[in-house]
Amino acid sequence: MLSRDLKYLLVVSANGEKLMYYSFTIPLLKPRISELNLVALKFAFISCLIKYINVALKGMSEAWEDALLLMDAKMADYAVNLPDGTTLADELLMLLASGKARDELKEFLINELTEKGLQKLGLSIKISYTTIKKIAASRVLKYNGWYKTAVSKLLANLHSAITSLQYHMSELLGMSNWYDKFGVLGLSPNDVKACLTALRCFAVKTHELLLIIENSIKSGGIFFEWLILVIRKLSGEVLPATQHQCPDSGDLKLLINFLKKHLTVTSQPGARKQQFNMEVVGQYFDNQDLSNIMEMSHTIWDKIISHAGLDDCLWFGDYQPSKSLIQLFHCLHQQVDHVFALTNVCTYCRLIVARAPY
Repeated sequence: MLSRDLKYLLVVSANGEKLMYYSFTIPLLKPRISELNLVALKFAFISCLIKYINVALKGMSEAWEDALLLMDAKMADYAVNLPDGTTLADELLMLLASGKARDELKEFLINELTEKGLQKLGLSIKISYTTIKKIAASRVLKYNGWYKTAVSKLLANLHSAITSLQYHMSELLGMSNWYDKFGVLGLSPNDVKACLTALRCFAVKTHELLLIIENSIKSGGIFFEWLILVIRKLSGEVLPATQHQCPDSGDLKLLINFLKKHLTVTSQPGARKQQFNMEVVGQYFDNQDLSNIMEMSHTIWDKIISHAGLDDCLWFGDYQPSKSLIQLFHCLHQQVDHVFALTNVCTYCRLIVARAPY
């Protein structure tokens, strides 16, 4: 352990039945005690936030339901027997336009998907996605004091954790640029900038996931409600006057886009089955590249960034659209470890943290 003034390092080791006691003088640390304490504090905060984000991601992954994958499989089985050149999206669009369905489609909707099955599936997906969204985007309390107190007060929020991490890393970047004080300890501005870039990519991917969840809840809800009404009509049930088979103009546009986007063929040529991609959230929690990449909209803000030459800026660079959320978190974690590990600063930081009062 370290002495309180960082002048001595005390080590106890076992050699058989004997205990060996060593005392080392470390005069290089004592003049830097203030700087080491500041770096240790940043190390503690950043380490806690990384651990917290990891726990939040595990919670999001556990909240995800794979029920839509079963529906994708049922649709793929049905699509095997479709006429050549016809897709399930074509059949459903024709059903939406004319209100008529082939006998095979009618049997599939009534006996395979079923009204109760769709109701249960829609509710399950809504609860699952809403839970993930709350973990990623709800507010947390601010925290003060030493890092152990901070851990107990970090309350379920990925977005706020990312914001806090950006704050501490930005301060660490300023410290690393002050070479006479902190640079001599081994902090590298380039390594900290790489951390900020990795954090920015992770933050954008989190926002992308939230957009997909919001769109899936809205568009998927409209799709399930429409299918349930279709099944009721095809079953011969008399619908109340307040219910309409065709959605209004706004929902109709969302429904058509949903059918075109999620019920198109995604399998390779020559494959036995057509594959569908109604479930697009779970892929973000896999440690592999995304199989269905979301097309980011080109907003006015995107154009401002492009024309202002901010593409290479720490917070406006390329966001790696093909990477999953888990992949980008692992990259961020590695970059953070790299900042401290190369300099051995983390060794002193852990010793300082260990002897700090709680």
